[in-house]
Amino acid sequence: MKKILFLLPLLTLPFSAMAQSKPERAPDAYIKETAERFFPTLCKEGEVGLMNDVYDCYQHTKDTDPKYLQCMIGDTYVFAGVTKANQKAAALGRPIPFNVPFFSQKKWAERTGDLIRIPQLSGYILGGRTPYLEKSTNKFIDDINIMYADKNNVCK
Repeated sequence: MKKILFLLPLLTLPFSAMAQSKPERAPDAYIKETAERFFPTLCKEGEVGLMNDVYDCYQHTKDTDPKYLQCMIGDTYVFAGVTKANQKAAALGRPIPFNVPFFSQKKWAERTGDLIRIPQLSGYILGGRTPYLEKSTNKFIDDINIMYADKNNVCK
């Protein structure tokens, strides 16, 4: 009986190891690095400059490179801003300010299909990748807002 009691925790070890959760988003340091990568362009050139920077990020970063997630985070930020601005303009009966096919819903959905190739998400199931990107982007937005609020980060 003592042997069985001793072995019971060892038998459950693989199950408890599998039950450990994966991070819900990218690490703070990675997101800070991403914000530092895109903030200068956003600060100096606005949304249009950031669109070009994100597009350039994709052109110069392989989808298997860990830095590719930075492109995806910046992309998600731009896509959300473009979508919101376009919807607001349409609701007010004004011309759409951002008619950029690269940041259309269809193209963005195609790019998010690349989440499977991002090294940081290799162990995530399909339903876990998009929330990871969304939570990482939300933290990115928080970091960008902190940078805007910092008096030492004056846009020049």
